Amino acid sequence: MRPADDDQGGAGDARRSGRRARPDLQRRFRRLGHDPDTARISGRLGGLACRTGAAGGGGSVADRRAGLWRGLARAAWRGRRPDPGAGTIVRAIAGVIETTDAAMSPFRKWSEISVFNRSRTTDWLPLSSVVLRAIAKAQSVAARTRGAFDPTLGGLVGRYGFGPITGAPAGAFRDLELRADGARKAHPRQTLDLCGIAKGQALNRCADALRSIGLEAFFIEMGGEVLARGTRPDGSPWRAAVERPLPGRAEPQRVVALRDEALATSGDLINSYVLAGHRYGHITDPQRMAPADSALASVSVFARRAITADALATALFALGPKRGPALAEHAGMDALFLSRDGAGLREVMTGRFRDRIIWG
Repeated sequence: MRPADDDQGGAGDARRSGRRARPDLQRRFRRLGHDPDTARISGRLGGLACRTGAAGGGGSVADRRAGLWRGLARAAWRGRRPDPGAGTIVRAIAGVIETTDAAMSPFRKWSEISVFNRSRTTDWLPLSSVVLRAIAKAQSVAARTRGAFDPTLGGLVGRYGFGPITGAPAGAFRDLELRADGARKAHPRQTLDLCGIAKGQALNRCADALRSIGLEAFFIEMGGEVLARGTRPDGSPWRAAVERPLPGRAEPQRVVALRDEALATSGDLINSYVLAGHRYGHITDPQRMAPADSALASVSVFARRAITADALATALFALGPKRGPALAEHAGMDALFLSRDGAGLREVMTGRFRDRIIWG
């Protein structure tokens, strides 16, 4: 899903390079006693990486270019079952990415969502189960965050240079109707931009694909969002780093443990610009009907499912440094808010985020 993904130094890099972890980060993680392949930075490393592992057996490591989302697929695994092979794993993940992109990328003229957006009608329009599940989850998160997650604002995102959707938003998201085989717009000109949730759904579908070929423990990173199942080969939890969202050399702010859950980060380090003293980013504040503009630099949030973490990170960032932590604390979300404070950062943690930290 190209530029308008829910991203930053965290939930996705608008300019994915597919590069390996940078040498300075690899050295830093080794000094900390972390494997740079498993302690992936939530942010600029971007691309697609997969690491798998289960107790026992032999193993192999392979690097393959997936060719989709300009990503890098990387896998390592150990298990008692027959080795599925790196090629099988890459094909499984690449297949999920391709179908997700074909369904929900607004940058593809004939994707399902682009066709839906061009249809000027309030009749029922056919959509696949992939798109319908994403919309249903988006509506759930919108209700949970009091409207802070709103995929009908793609026209505003495009107006500020962050996406291809044009035209003023029309129709309330809550009034868009769903049924088993399609959706009906609340207004003929209503459009949907699902980039803030599509990557999370793709991560969940990648996990299903890996389980279908016999893998039970694995770690997947996609554009800065991570999903973990089971444990590392030594029985310890998987580890991920949240990038410090400051210009210059990428450094970890915190390293956290994950087991059977996902972690997503949204922010404005990468996908933003400053003009006349105001910061403009790709995440829109539905209350202001304008790009989120506050001291908040990034939000990282845990959830059982990646699709949920993806959408929540976007919504919490849109809410800003006061309303975001208040809602997260009230709802019991494990989240980390990093706000610009002079030349440094100010941290606010909610829920049990602090209990998950293993370094920093």
